[in-house]
Amino acid sequence: MFSLLRCFRLQARNPFLARFASRAPPPAADSKNVRLVRILEKRVEDRKRLASELSEDLSSASDISRLKQLKETEPLQAAWDQLVNTRQLLEETDALLSDPDETMRALATEEHKELSSSLNTLTETTIPSLLIPPSTTAKLSAMLELKSGVGGSESSLFLSDLLRMYLRLANVQQWQTAVVSQNENEGGGIKDAIVEVKGDGAYDVLRWESGVHRVQRVPATE
Repeated sequence: MFSLLRCFRLQARNPFLARFASRAPPPAADSKNVRLVRILEKRVEDRKRLASELSEDLSSASDISRLKQLKETEPLQAAWDQLVNTRQLLEETDALLSDPDETMRALATEEHKELSSSLNTLTETTIPSLLIPPSTTAKLSAMLELKSGVGGSESSLFLSDLLRMYLRLANVQQWQTAVVSQNENEGGGIKDAIVEVKGDGAYDVLRWESGVHRVQRVPATE
């Protein structure tokens, strides 16, 4: 079983990280977290190298490409900074756990617990999610084509509910929507509709919505 300390010992390349690595590891770190932190540190180092390659006027095509990559990797840098800062606060709190003042020990114990929880969240949830390779279709828009099936007016009413549901989903996800076409039923509801959805991740989420949506309920037409 490795520890987070082991990771920083292997990867530390400056005096601050060396001092940082010499302290006690968090109890929840394991070999999987070690590998993830190594990868994160490598990405952060690559980001620093990329920033150092920018020209002074930032006008070339390569500069624009580098700036785009730097923008996309900002969450990685933020996660690394938070990881280092949280670990440093933990080290500072460790010294207070044996303070002769009982009140100070109690406060230090509570803070140590909160910091350990934050560190575990970083290594087990935040960092793994950031290291997932980006989807090649994340920037694509989606076209939703909705058609009422069998069921007459009840089917059209259900389709109207579905349309409102997808529009609300898009609003929550901060996607842009535009109803391209919509044909209403004389008895209420919608016969069919086409909606364009734009925004990061819109296609990746909505691509799985193809197929038949079925509802079993007391008909609204009765």
